[in-house]
Amino acid sequence: MSAQWWNLKTEVCGLNQILKEILDHREGNFLLPFFWQHDGHRDELPGQIQKIWESGCRAFCLESRPFEDFCGEAWWKNLEVILREAKKRGMKVWFLDDKHFPTGYANGTTKTTHPECRRWYIREDHVDLMGPARDISVLIPPCKDDESLISICAFLRTGDAEEISGEPVAFSTRPDDRFLYLDLPKGCWRLFFVYRTRANDSDYISMLTEEGPRALIEAVYEPHYQHFGEYFGDTIAGFFSDEPSLDAPYIGPYGRDPGFYYRTVGQPGVALPWEDLILGKMESSGWSEYWLPALWYSHREHSPNVRLAYMDAVTGLWKRNFSYQLGDWCRSHNVMYIGHIIEDMGAHGRLGCSAGHFFRALAGQDMSGIDIVLHQVMPGMGQYQTAADISEGVADPEFFHYILAHLAASQARQTARMKGRAMCEVFGAFGWAEGLPCMKWLIDFLLVRGVNHFVPHAFTDFFPDEDCPPHFYAGGNDPQFESFSKLMKYTNRAAHLLYGTDMEAAGAILYHGEAEWMNGQGCMFSEKPAKICYDAHIPYDIVPVDSLLRAKAEAGKFMVGERSYGFLAVPSCRYLPEPFWQAAKSLKAAGVPVFFIDAAPMCPEELPGEVVELKKLADHIFSKRLAHDYHAGSALLRIARFDREDTSAFVLFNENPMPILESVRFPAEGKYLKMDLLNEVYEKAETKDGVVDVSLEPGESALFLWGGVEDQEMEAFPKECCWKERSEVCALWDIDLYEQGKAAGYSPFRCQSELINITGRQGNPQFSGKIRYRTSLDLKKAPLGLDLGRVGVSAKLSVNGHDLGWRIAAPYRWDISSYIKAGKNEIEIVAANTLANRIQDAFSRRMPIPPSGVLGPVYLLRTSEKQFEKEDIYG
Repeated sequence: MSAQWWNLKTEVCGLNQILKEILDHREGNFLLPFFWQHDGHRDELPGQIQKIWESGCRAFCLESRPFEDFCGEAWWKNLEVILREAKKRGMKVWFLDDKHFPTGYANGTTKTTHPECRRWYIREDHVDLMGPARDISVLIPPCKDDESLISICAFLRTGDAEEISGEPVAFSTRPDDRFLYLDLPKGCWRLFFVYRTRANDSDYISMLTEEGPRALIEAVYEPHYQHFGEYFGDTIAGFFSDEPSLDAPYIGPYGRDPGFYYRTVGQPGVALPWEDLILGKMESSGWSEYWLPALWYSHREHSPNVRLAYMDAVTGLWKRNFSYQLGDWCRSHNVMYIGHIIEDMGAHGRLGCSAGHFFRALAGQDMSGIDIVLHQVMPGMGQYQTAADISEGVADPEFFHYILAHLAASQARQTARMKGRAMCEVFGAFGWAEGLPCMKWLIDFLLVRGVNHFVPHAFTDFFPDEDCPPHFYAGGNDPQFESFSKLMKYTNRAAHLLYGTDMEAAGAILYHGEAEWMNGQGCMFSEKPAKICYDAHIPYDIVPVDSLLRAKAEAGKFMVGERSYGFLAVPSCRYLPEPFWQAAKSLKAAGVPVFFIDAAPMCPEELPGEVVELKKLADHIFSKRLAHDYHAGSALLRIARFDREDTSAFVLFNENPMPILESVRFPAEGKYLKMDLLNEVYEKAETKDGVVDVSLEPGESALFLWGGVEDQEMEAFPKECCWKERSEVCALWDIDLYEQGKAAGYSPFRCQSELINITGRQGNPQFSGKIRYRTSLDLKKAPLGLDLGRVGVSAKLSVNGHDLGWRIAAPYRWDISSYIKAGKNEIEIVAANTLANRIQDAFSRRMPIPPSGVLGPVYLLRTSEKQFEKEDIYG
């Protein structure tokens, strides 16, 4: 029911503390939207910050987009204004840590003061020779600018494609030699020349040395501290790294470019990230510079381990020199370090546009992080590949729906320093067609997967800005802005309730990073078993080998930090690193079930687990009673459990494009609260056996809370309202239009009209703004609800002059019982659409533009049960 919940707070003073804070509007802030900075807008800054405050966000992240005088006098003068305004409002300020994304440009200092910090790569050239041959010579390919020869060696070819075998035959030359003289035994040989090179002449720092990230600190971090050190740890909250990468380029001439999401070891023609430190680490594993060709070409016996040694070195150096160096600097200056890499479709475990290993890449941060932008996740499309403005133009639903958010949530809960903080940059570059229902859908999509901090993308300092809309407020032109605050406040309420809880994970799925390095395309990705589990409502974390090595196992469970797991599922592959097998033996000894999906890998000893078919994984887990069975038939009904002391909260979210009506069997019974945190509707109910009938519209979520509320406190809440009857409202409406940002007020559009799509064929296709509807209804005084049916995209209802607030997603429904009278009742609705109709931006071509206004059918709702048991509570 839509009670004025604030009347409850004097009645329930003994509530669980977190719930009390939510009821009292004292929730914390979990939002830090980007606030884009361009030159020449200093005078507008106080007003822009005020709008961020009005939106419900209590922090923001400044981003040069770009600001040409970044870290110059104009930048510092702007920051004086920004920090003063933020401090006045008690807001926190973050900094995106470079002049422009991706992080690593170091404000251009590699072109001026630190050219030595630019990135190095290795490339190979080769010639195929047939033996036996004596006293032959081969031209040595000349070094290009900024190149040096690392090694020359030959491998015997097997005849199977470009496979090589045996031990390398090493050769040496003098620096000025143009010819290599050699004798060859019988067989076909490939002679390799491996070079250290700048490859793509990048102006970005190397993340693999201590000096590269130090240059970034000197160029960006320390100047901010020198100018505004008094704000650090107070108004200034920290720094944000956006999409730093190793940036391995395809340079050819061999192989073909697989695309920058997919460049990694095992691909001819890809220049691989390099620093001389890598060779030392590989040598400690037994691999000299003469084994480097096995990074590109398959070696019959040794490629998996050569590639593992190389990738371990690369990702370990990133972790120590980039992630930890920046993180340690921030923590030593009393601020936090956050951010994300590019994760798309497995890129997180590769070298092209990412960092080779999700967990190591972010290890030094104080939050884990991801992003969802550019139509990567589309509501209701979790079973389909969808068009998106990303590599190859297609978003893979298995990756984006089943593992991306779980990567962040898993790392945040396995890493003590992160304290469960999982962040997502969200909303960006969907276009103006991305209305509030879509935004709310994305927030719920993330919340139910364990993400609890959000970077909305973005506020900008001028309008119109063609850069990656939608933008919020948009110089007063955004029709949704008034109701955008409802979404932001909902996000803070939900995150406040869920942050700091123990999110349930029945078991763990092994992170496939090392397996992909060793197996290439012969590796099953973690999202495969993740999809099987998630569609069966089996909760899981993603666990890397590094975490398994520090796990403690006993009595059929293993723990990583404070996280407990009842099984480990290992995606199919042929090879796994030796440390995995050590950990797996310990799990088996402690009675922890280990499931190898579809096939057993090559195991040095007896397999420490059992082989399970992928399609039978969920049934196998249930048969061993390793997870609770909710008996929910819809795979796209998402369920997550969050525990805090004696309280269990279950978040349910309908990702199906159709309504869901399910009888869900919860692992809890007795009295509970059903919470609609978006519309602040809190109702009590009870179940004797844990079975609850759940009805959710497409994109609707609900939270069910057991515990934390005493019986006498529970009585202060109204009973759950079940609308049992409905009758269509056959009214005619007076409709007025207000084109926000262009008109002074409302103008008449239609009188005594039926409901139509305001921007449809019979309306004004280019209208963006507010739409006002007025009518009168003759009603009896009785418990009644009003449902508007379809709305594009948000709507506010007033009954007899009483403002009942906004609805930003289905169901567009209000309890009007307390506001109606017997006889004539004045009904007013204000709907708001998006700016897509007016601006028609390119990003909006990737998704449907919602209809505009109230489309109905409008229904009056009735319940056969008395709604209010304690009328005095609601006055």
